[in-house]
Amino acid sequence: MLTKLEITAAAAGAALLALCALSGERMEVSLRFYPKDGIISRSWESGKFQRANFRQTDEVSGKKPRRASARPAPAQQRQQITDTRAKTWQKINTEDGQINAEYGFLNFNNDSLRVSFSITEDSLAAYSRGYGYSDAELKSLRNWYETELHNAYQYAVKNKHSQKQLDAASAAIETEYKSRQRDLWTERGFKLQRGNVLSADIPAIVRKNARNMRPVAISLNDIADKMDYDPETLVAASLAMVQTAIEYKIPPDITAGKHTGGILPPMETMARGWGDCDTKTALLAAILSNWDGIRLIGVSIPKHYLMAVMRSPGKGDLFVEYKGLQYVLLEPAGPAWLPPGKVGESTLEFIKSSDGFALEPLNF
Repeated sequence: MLTKLEITAAAAGAALLALCALSGERMEVSLRFYPKDGIISRSWESGKFQRANFRQTDEVSGKKPRRASARPAPAQQRQQITDTRAKTWQKINTEDGQINAEYGFLNFNNDSLRVSFSITEDSLAAYSRGYGYSDAELKSLRNWYETELHNAYQYAVKNKHSQKQLDAASAAIETEYKSRQRDLWTERGFKLQRGNVLSADIPAIVRKNARNMRPVAISLNDIADKMDYDPETLVAASLAMVQTAIEYKIPPDITAGKHTGGILPPMETMARGWGDCDTKTALLAAILSNWDGIRLIGVSIPKHYLMAVMRSPGKGDLFVEYKGLQYVLLEPAGPAWLPPGKVGESTLEFIKSSDGFALEPLNF
């Protein structure tokens, strides 16, 4: 039985999909997209849930993920062409303070598509200042901390405080210092993990940039309307653009005196036309997050990062299971032209290895 439902919140979407899984009923979930000029709806079929190929892994919690089984569903080869580069291109120029980028690419239906993106140099500079941190900023925080400790000591001596009182004041200053550090890192797109490891916070970057990527999402939605694409084809077209039209290049850890974590934020990626695996994953996830009902998770393996979208896997699709729901793998890194459900050989080997993989929500 086919029941059409319209979902306007991700939480409601998850509940309905869970009910679908329990009942075995096939349902159709409507994706609602909110551009400036109104509402565009697309239906996303969840289909019946099947048993997962990869066993559920632990969330990002410091625990070692469980080993994954790498047996995909029965293979059904998609028709592909051998040379996508001939129809993949990018044109980026700056004129009168405006950066204009245009990307041409081939989707998995072999349609030649193009997407444009524009931003002023001043706007991009202001945007980029919101990411990364400098040694000077950390030094300024450290100077504040040391000054406050000195002042606390002087105050304790002047007022004849006990050592216990001085230790309590010092501990409070240290707590505030660490809080200010965390606030700086969080504001600039970083998170402090176990072992005091500082890394780019990709889920936070995705959530922060969904609205910034709305013009790109609108362009892709217009293409989907013109070409009569269903939601799965729209997601696949977005993936193809990020894989092939955005060049693969690893960002430096330090740019213009700022620590970047080796990642470019999405607007900078679209303006420059390049990025690495986590940069491209953040870009694609930010674009896709403009459609309510699309739930995305990040997939972290050693020295690599990709993502997955919640949907029932087709024949031959590789997928992971997260909290009882199935997510089909997407490999945004490129330059390989890999449709949803396919990943690179090295990625698959890591997923199959004893190191396993870790999952984290990207947009919910």
